[in-house]
Amino acid sequence: MVKLTREMVNKSPQYRNPLKDREIDLRGNKITILENLGVTKDQFDSIDLSDNDLKKLDGFPVLKHLKLLMVCNNHVSRVAQDLANFLPNLQRLVLTNNNISELADLLPITKMKSLQALTLLRNPVANNPSYRSFLIFHMPYLKYLDGQKVMPLEIYESTIKFDGIAGFKLMKELIETRTRSKIRFDQNTDNPETDQSQPHVGQRTMAIKNAIQNVKTYEEAKRLENSLKSGDVPVRK
Repeated sequence: MVKLTREMVNKSPQYRNPLKDREIDLRGNKITILENLGVTKDQFDSIDLSDNDLKKLDGFPVLKHLKLLMVCNNHVSRVAQDLANFLPNLQRLVLTNNNISELADLLPITKMKSLQALTLLRNPVANNPSYRSFLIFHMPYLKYLDGQKVMPLEIYESTIKFDGIAGFKLMKELIETRTRSKIRFDQNTDNPETDQSQPHVGQRTMAIKNAIQNVKTYEEAKRLENSLKSGDVPVRK
């Protein structure tokens, strides 16, 4: 068991990356437990934790300046439920080649409202047929998933699959099949049977479908894409 120590943090390479962001390189230290990142005093825009032995993504202090987190080639199978509280402004998360297996394991990531780009290539969960639509539905602000731009049609299709009572039941079934994660799904969260503020599933789906079909110019397409990204449901007047 190798813990991230203060000495390790202080001795690790620190530099400006090609994007001119401040980055600390913590690659290849066989780290199994994250501690002592508070030593960084939240001075970095980017942290690279690739090529370590992390099994769970947790142990972060509040890092308001962190925009990019790379955790490639580890053994991550779970994500801390409250990770979003500690990385409130994270824009890009790269988890290539880890062990995340179930859709339920992704729920903590969906709480990261500032996230614009997410990479989960070479994780078992990426083989789930519902994987991409699941994330797109729960993260309407996401712009790129696994290096591919999220398209308006994908947002529409994910809405059909996961919105409303049928989608809620489907999500429950998917979560209940988890084998490794102990993450619990709160039935009161985003439950269309109790949330009266959400449009009826049929109205929401038809509104999006009509909006897509009525797009005639590039400017209209961009406006629709931005509306869907922000989670706004286009309402036909």
